[in-house]
Amino acid sequence: MSDLIDLYSKNERCYAVTIELCTMCNWKCLHCYIPKHNHAGLSIDRVKSLLNELREFGVYEVNFTGGEIFTRSDCMEIVQYARGLGFAVGILSNASLLNDEIIGKLKKCHIESYDCTIFSMDSKIHDAFVQVDGALNQALRNIIKLKNAGIDVTMKC
Repeated sequence: MSDLIDLYSKNERCYAVTIELCTMCNWKCLHCYIPKHNHAGLSIDRVKSLLNELREFGVYEVNFTGGEIFTRSDCMEIVQYARGLGFAVGILSNASLLNDEIIGKLKKCHIESYDCTIFSMDSKIHDAFVQVDGALNQALRNIIKLKNAGIDVTMKC
């Protein structure tokens, strides 16, 4: 992989971009830089147009972040579209809103990476930090499901 990044660098090309799909989030993390969690983001047509432009530009990897990207009902359509264009896709998500259907679709998409943040393995600490009761247990259940589906997960602590 470093050879590919070196090639992009040598040719002064953009290797990866990160797109903030929305500011909406079901967690209210105490440290969050987003002042209001109420913006749904760009329309799906605009996101697809942007992805087309990035493909034409030669970008290799697209990472999707938010807020929490799975607050968007069209999130999987966006991920599938990006994969259909040949992008390596990374997801940054709190893993709390996943379900078996979404995880199955993520598996079929062969996403490059799934990153999530866990603030503490003590649910009292984690849940207090994100201000949602049961948040840690829900996220951990879904992380296990992702791993069982063969999806690499990076937990940032």
